[in-house]
Amino acid sequence: MNKIKKARKKTTKIVGFHSGHDVAYAILENGIPIIHEELERISRVKMEYGDGLKFF
Repeated sequence: MNKIKKARKKTTKIVGFHSGHDVAYAILENGIPIIHEELERISRVKMEYGDGLKFF
């Protein structure tokens, strides 16, 4: 019997965030954007200041 080993694909996840006005964060998986959120979309306040890491 031949044993076939499944190759494990290595995934890379990157989190990027921006603080100040237009607070936002994004998550990339293997270079492909998975999620992107902006604080002003949730708070409904244009150009709201904040901390991107706390928002994440």
